[in-house]
Amino acid sequence: MFWAEQVYDFWRTFIGKPVVLVGNSIGSLVCTAVAARYPQMVKGLVLLNLPDSSVLETPAWMKRPLTTAAIVARPITSLALWVFTLPFVFSPLFRFIRSPQFIRLWAKQAYTNPAAMTEELYEILSHPAFDRGAVRALRSMVVAKKRAKEDYSARSILPKIEVPLLLLWGKQDKMVPPKLAPLFLKHNPNITLVEIADAGHCPHDERPEEVNRIVLEWLTQVEEKK
Repeated sequence: MFWAEQVYDFWRTFIGKPVVLVGNSIGSLVCTAVAARYPQMVKGLVLLNLPDSSVLETPAWMKRPLTTAAIVARPITSLALWVFTLPFVFSPLFRFIRSPQFIRLWAKQAYTNPAAMTEELYEILSHPAFDRGAVRALRSMVVAKKRAKEDYSARSILPKIEVPLLLLWGKQDKMVPPKLAPLFLKHNPNITLVEIADAGHCPHDERPEEVNRIVLEWLTQVEEKK
């Protein structure tokens, strides 16, 4: 994973000692990938609203039909991805995604508190999409994810992580269902789960005082156990 390599290079260049990584949403996936690939650099993880459905249990009677369906659908999905990522298809779609209307729609899904959805927030969310090369970067990320051969799913990675983990989850998350949160506990006994009331996909932004307090208290407990 390219982002994991970036984090590792930054750590190796400027830090060089074990750290606690904190990530929200996709950032939390990056944190778990870093911890699995470079355990020497991580002494703890704080994950917020981890977007990974691999922890869902599939009934035994459904596994064979789903496997067969996946094999049959693979050529179709590969063709669809190829068409989707063609520049003349992807570029207009990207312009729509970064439009003010779409950004506001996304914010309504990510945030549960209307007071948090300010003009400043919309500006922060939309600004990176107007950077030079943004469309090419997103297209490359989509293509690279499809080509990736390593398994970075939580089901695969979490059992390998031996450091303490704090999993925070907004109870009103509309993007990644809160019902997923307890399922991660089955894959690593070192996970502490704390659910945040009145918060959506970005609890650190909607409930910063509460989230900061929980993280600091957890860090203190981790240090005391050493």
